[in-house]
Amino acid sequence: MSRFRIRSAFTLVEILIIVSLIAVLSISVISVINPREQKYKAEDAKIKNLISEIFKAHLRYAQFEKGTYLDSPAVSLQINSPDAIAFLQTLVSEDELKQSILFDKNLDKILLTTNSIDNVSLCFLPKAKSNQIYSDDTRYDSEGFYRQDCSDKQCYYCLVTDTDSKDYEARITIYPTATPDPCSNYNIARPNFPFTTDFADKYTELGCTNFNIRDQGCDSYCPSGQRHLIKHYSSIKLDPRCTSNLREDYCVPEPYANCLYHPKISGDNEFNWGCTNPRRPYSWL
Repeated sequence: MSRFRIRSAFTLVEILIIVSLIAVLSISVISVINPREQKYKAEDAKIKNLISEIFKAHLRYAQFEKGTYLDSPAVSLQINSPDAIAFLQTLVSEDELKQSILFDKNLDKILLTTNSIDNVSLCFLPKAKSNQIYSDDTRYDSEGFYRQDCSDKQCYYCLVTDTDSKDYEARITIYPTATPDPCSNYNIARPNFPFTTDFADKYTELGCTNFNIRDQGCDSYCPSGQRHLIKHYSSIKLDPRCTSNLREDYCVPEPYANCLYHPKISGDNEFNWGCTNPRRPYSWL
């Protein structure tokens, strides 16, 4: 009487399950053994906690107050910059935040956009890949508007109020959308592009009459994804009080920074020109 030996084999479903488990374990191991990713995750977590603390303070204050935090609207300004610091100072003065928060070293990584107490967004650009690609909250541009495409890794983590009035149309490109009059988009206090020249709006008491904007590229002065510009003042009257050390450093976010495609110092031949009074470019080529 012959005997038959029956051999067992894996089914297709079992093989797929094993492959999936191996893939999950591989991702976990890579994450654990990647010290830079772990470092970035820790840094991102600190900023998330800081944003959450500030945002909760804002929500408490906004329950009883109306109006605005700032004299003029803020669009993607560093929250501790001279033009935006009043936002934090208001919350501190109302005992919603501790005074010590004004000295937190991570404030310069947080961007504030607001035109009223009811419309506030706080954003930052995560460094960790896990926070940039896989987080549902990292789906915004620097102003708190929703972006459907984050393949350029320029999506921000944001906490946003007044979501009903926000425009959630997908923004596929990081470049400015063309307008009938592109030269109308001009920030007098903080021009978005280098090489702008204009009459001075500050230091007039020191005899300054003009300023120009110099590009420093996307260096370490600014948070990741922002361009460092320097505003230099001068005097056509050669007033000795208006010296070369009168300058203001500031950062501009996307879509004006163009750090993804041009992180280094730019030249004036890399922009579209045509604006007058003041002379300035209005978009990247």
